This record gives sequence, structure tokens and C-alpha cells, in this order.
Amino acid sequence: MTPKQDFWAAYQRVAKAVKQAPDQTHAAECFATVQGYAPSLYDSAATRLIASCKFLPVPVEWLEAVKAEDAALFQTKVQAEREEAARHQREKTYHCVRCRDTGWLMDLRCTAFDWCGTCRRAGSRLGGKAHVHAYAMVCGCRQTNPVFLAWCAAGPKPLKGKRERQDRHE
Repeated sequence: MTPKQDFWAAYQRVAKAVKQAPDQTHAAECFATVQGYAPSLYDSAATRLIASCKFLPVPVEWLEAVKAEDAALFQTKVQAEREEAARHQREKTYHCVRCRDTGWLMDLRCTAFDWCGTCRRAGSRLGGKAHVHAYAMVCGCRQTNPVFLAWCAAGPKPLKGKRERQDRHE
């Protein structure tokens, strides 16, 4: 079927639903406004118009319905692509979940029950009370974690910034 025939079939469905005789001239005007869109949208736009119109829709109403169906189709495609990408995305795995292979346990809180090393050493001076603060400590996996060991074996990275700028001026 040609796009014009697709539109004519959709137009006849709407005309029948609103109990009016299909008009070729009116249909041609309506088709002229929506012919830039995919013919597959005409049928779903007709369904949308049947649900909302009491009279034969004018060209602008056809255009709005086709645009709405086009936007809905686009959203459906985007959502499907996102779900497909999420399905193929590999979940990040770590050798050590506690430190996430960084070698450091981060965001620990020094409290009355769990003290950091500094507060533990100064505990008698603090009167047995620790002030609440965040701290980090070395993870026990550092000696055996292959990711952390590979990172350490790569060596230090060159510094960028202030030191590099000073070298250029000398």
C-alpha cells in the first residue's frame, strides 16, 4: 500500500467511528499535513483520534495525533535500546568488595564503638570519648589483591600541573 492508501484507510476508520461520510477533499487536506511522517503512524493516530474526537478531525488534529504517536514510538525505541544496553553491560566485579580494589577502606566513621588509630592512641587523653569524624585505613587485601598489585607495579604517574609548569620556565 502507498502512504496515501494507508492514510485513506485510517481516515475511513475515523469517519466511520464518528458516524460521518468520508470526504476525499478533506482527506487530501489532512494527508497533506501528515505526509512527512511514517505511514505506520497513521493507524495508531486514527485510534487516538477515535478516542478523543466527536466529529471528523481537522488537519491540525491529525498532525497532533501523528506527532504524539511519533513521540510515543520514539520513547518506546529509546527505552528498548536502554534495556538492551543494560542487559549487555557487564556488571563491575571486584577482587575485594570492601575496598573496591583501591587498597583503602574509605568513609569509615570514628565513633564511640569504632575508633580510628589516632583516637585509639589518644584515648586516655580524650577521656574515653572520641569525636565523630571520617577516616580511611589500609585494607587487608593489599598484599594479595592482583588488581591493586598491578596498579602498584605500574609505578607512579608523572605529575601534571604546577611542577610541570615550573619545568617549562627553567
